[in-house]
Amino acid sequence: MRIDLIRQVILDDWPDDLTEDLIIGILARDEKLIPTLLDILASERSEKSKLIEDMNLELSRAEIGLDNDALNEDDFIQKEIKKFYTKYKDQVGHCFKDYGKLEEPKKDEGLVRF
Repeated sequence: MRIDLIRQVILDDWPDDLTEDLIIGILARDEKLIPTLLDILASERSEKSKLIEDMNLELSRAEIGLDNDALNEDDFIQKEIKKFYTKYKDQVGHCFKDYGKLEEPKKDEGLVRF
């Protein structure tokens, strides 16, 4: 990829529409662009798949735990949910609470599995 040309186009301070056209032209001539984009997409799909799998597990755990007072002793389930939102704070967000500002859980406080 011709990063040097792209950098020069950006540094030349052209109007945005011309800058975009020039960068697209540089990328269009790059023979490695499509394989690189496919690698990026595969990686993103893998990460999203892991996220969905973890979300399904955590929602299932939460539903079972909230229905069983013994499992939710000392607000265990709420703490686990907060850990989940903290773990994925750059990928998911709570609709009503800002868990993105929570501190990272300590290493020994990982998600506990049933």
